[in-house]
Amino acid sequence: MPIANVNHINIWYEWFGKKNDNCILLIMGACCQGILWPTEFCEQLANKGFYVIRYDHRDTGQSTYFDYQKNPYTIEDMADDAIGLLDFMKINQCQLIGLSMGGAIAELISVKQQNRISAITLIASSCDFQPMNLAFAGLPDEKNSLSRTKDIYLDWMQRFMSSPPKNKEEKIGVKYLHYLKLIQLI
Repeated sequence: MPIANVNHINIWYEWFGKKNDNCILLIMGACCQGILWPTEFCEQLANKGFYVIRYDHRDTGQSTYFDYQKNPYTIEDMADDAIGLLDFMKINQCQLIGLSMGGAIAELISVKQQNRISAITLIASSCDFQPMNLAFAGLPDEKNSLSRTKDIYLDWMQRFMSSPPKNKEEKIGVKYLHYLKLIQLI
């Protein structure tokens, strides 16, 4: 699988379709690998005349992992990684499709690279992560009228986040299996 050296880290990516077609960059959510964009979905888009790219964020799949305590990074760094991937692939114009945190990354990219982005599509995304962050911290969100995140989900997510994969097989498979488990909890 191809690896791009972007911003001094390695980013795994995969493409579908013809490079001369209109580009779509698929941006997955937090802690999720690019392969969670179903291959069939990517192929359908390619068959409709798009050049489709999916990739692993830093700290997921086959991209570079960090000791966050020693090397913290921001969502802006993640947006710069995606921009760097487009640069690496020599993509001048692109549409963005972002899922969950991927939507926030897409918004940042579109602000930073206005002339390069022809459209963005946001799926299950928000520009306000405060309610989620308060829930993960176990704190009430008194401004928000939505119900609190279920404890079973919060417990599962904390276990998931506390055990990073140790080898390539775990990087590829374990995150996907955790994602399937998550779907059952929702």
